[in-house]
Amino acid sequence: MPVFKVFLRILKKYRIVMFMYIAIFVSLSIGLIKFDKQDTGFEAERLTISVSDLDQTAASKALIAYISAYNEIAAPIIGKDAVLDQLYFRSVDLVLTIEEGYAERLAAGETEPLLTDYRVPDSYSAALFDAQLERYLTAVSGYLVSGLEINAAAQKALETAKPQIAVETLQDEKTTAGTVGNGMIGYFRYLPYILIGVLVSAISPTVLVLMSKEIRNRMNCSAISTSSQTAQISLGIIVVSLGVYALLTGIAALLFGSDFWTWNSWYVNLNSLVFMLFCTVLTMFLSQTAPNTLVLNMIVTTANLLLCFLGGVFVPQEFLSETVLRFSRFLPTYWYVRGLYLATGYNGEPWNATDYAMCVCLQLGFAIALFCITLLIARNKRQTQSNA
Repeated sequence: MPVFKVFLRILKKYRIVMFMYIAIFVSLSIGLIKFDKQDTGFEAERLTISVSDLDQTAASKALIAYISAYNEIAAPIIGKDAVLDQLYFRSVDLVLTIEEGYAERLAAGETEPLLTDYRVPDSYSAALFDAQLERYLTAVSGYLVSGLEINAAAQKALETAKPQIAVETLQDEKTTAGTVGNGMIGYFRYLPYILIGVLVSAISPTVLVLMSKEIRNRMNCSAISTSSQTAQISLGIIVVSLGVYALLTGIAALLFGSDFWTWNSWYVNLNSLVFMLFCTVLTMFLSQTAPNTLVLNMIVTTANLLLCFLGGVFVPQEFLSETVLRFSRFLPTYWYVRGLYLATGYNGEPWNATDYAMCVCLQLGFAIALFCITLLIARNKRQTQSNA
């Protein structure tokens, strides 16, 4: 039986591990899509405020209108117990009472007692409301000083809440590639972890079985030469690696639709394809160095977490310290994530073809270097076995 077929037959034993990794990854990716927010606009937080107006003047009504411009106005709450219950259950953020005589005291320049309120002490919502109220009362006082009577000053201050500034985010297509959604960026950022996990956890044990003494002796007794055996095992590793990559890429195409077919997504795919080559070589390397499956699993778990944490897969690179970043430049995952950021315009990263090419070439360089080391180890092992 050809070695290639034997390779695939042994690999079937590990298909559950492969599909488990992929299923978990796809489930997390669906979560990324759900929470992917493409809208980069800004909307201020609106509080829920219960207002009781005991003054019933034009000035007090102007204050209520000003508050409603920034917040949701709730019906008055009667009774201290009811007020405390509503605050406890966060049905309202603040309970405000405009005291009787508010307009007269404000016109006279008095500051208390204009308003009373119930609030959660030291809360963010209370601090936000205080800032809004301070802005309004300062505006009213300024108009009063200029000579306006209280009702006119209150209306003028109310007008300061009406203008809305439209903000539009512009992107320079020549410098920024940012047309890929956050969900797809997250999918491909976590892709190294799943590629290493799937390929090494499934392929390396298969190769270890083929390289065991009993099976190796049996294959050596066959008419298949050693070079042909090595070529067929390598072919099996490459075919399975490409199959896993094609599956994950196809899932991305289904999940992200039009985002996947933008021009810069081709750069994303090229970047991930080159990293897949590194994962394939890493699989070969561990197959040659690990003594058994138990040790292999320990090495894979440790190496995968190390590469992903230090390379910026799990923790975005902008949050890593300079010391960690200096070390992570010696890891292929760092350059994979850098290439992904350049290709997608993540976090305002400007597109630079030279930097992107460097990221891809460095990943390829890691793969070639590791492949050469793997060949040396394999040749030394063959010589040792032949001498024995």
